[in-house]
Amino acid sequence: DRPKSMPIQLTVTVSGMISGVNYNLYRYDSLSKIPDSNFNGNNGNAVETIKISSENGSYSFQKTIQSNEIVAYRCVRA
Repeated sequence: DRPKSMPIQLTVTVSGMISGVNYNLYRYDSLSKIPDSNFNGNNGNAVETIKISSENGSYSFQKTIQSNEIVAYRCVRA
C-alpha cells in the first residue's frame, strides 16, 4: 500500500531577475503541459499565472501542496 498523501510546504525562489522588469511565473500540474517555447503564448497550459517583478533580483514565496501532487514552475519575461 502506498502511504497517504500529506501536506508539504514548498519554497519557490526565482533569482536572476532584472530589476523593474515584469515577469510571468507559470505553475503547471503536469510535466507534459510545460511547453518547450512560447510560454506566454501557451499560458493556457498553466493552472496559475503569477505576475511578478523585483527590485532586488529575486522573488520568493511558500506554497503548500499534497505530497502526491506534481508542481512545476517556469518564469519568463511578461
